[in-house]
Amino acid sequence: MNRENSLFGLSRQAIFCYTPFILVSAVAFLFGVFWEPQRIWADLLVVSFYLFGLGLGGALFLALLSVTGARWSSSIQPILVKMTALLPAGAAGIALVVFARPSLYPFQAFWLGRPLFLFRTLLYLVVLWTMTSFLVRATRNEEIEQKRVGLSGAFLVVFSLICWLASTDWIMSLEPRWS
Repeated sequence: MNRENSLFGLSRQAIFCYTPFILVSAVAFLFGVFWEPQRIWADLLVVSFYLFGLGLGGALFLALLSVTGARWSSSIQPILVKMTALLPAGAAGIALVVFARPSLYPFQAFWLGRPLFLFRTLLYLVVLWTMTSFLVRATRNEEIEQKRVGLSGAFLVVFSLICWLASTDWIMSLEPRWS
């Protein structure tokens, strides 16, 4: 594909086809914000978690394939790398909901208080996004296999810790009486 005829890795024809869907979605979102705001923000949070999870799933699978030394995986690695492109959309949606609609989360006590909750949310998103971008860059550069394996191992450890903490913060704290 010619570089001049593409935007975000999509051809002009694909952008032309997707634009009406994006516009209709934006109008539906704005309509939902005024018609039933609590529901639309909760729906946006679910969709954002879904996109973020798909992107992280691609990164996790890349890291596992690298650590295990799976030579057969070269044919699916481009798909996994493209899956990680969903991370920014998911992270933006999560950040938008957490900052724009904080009433969705019943902030309580110190650990689940609003300032610390927002700080941890941004920290989780930035660390996972940064490590995933390093992992994707190392996957594309196949000359440095030792570095990729070490980075993949570090990603797996950090991912497991952040996944544990973030699931407690983002999912369990939606329940008002949970502490």
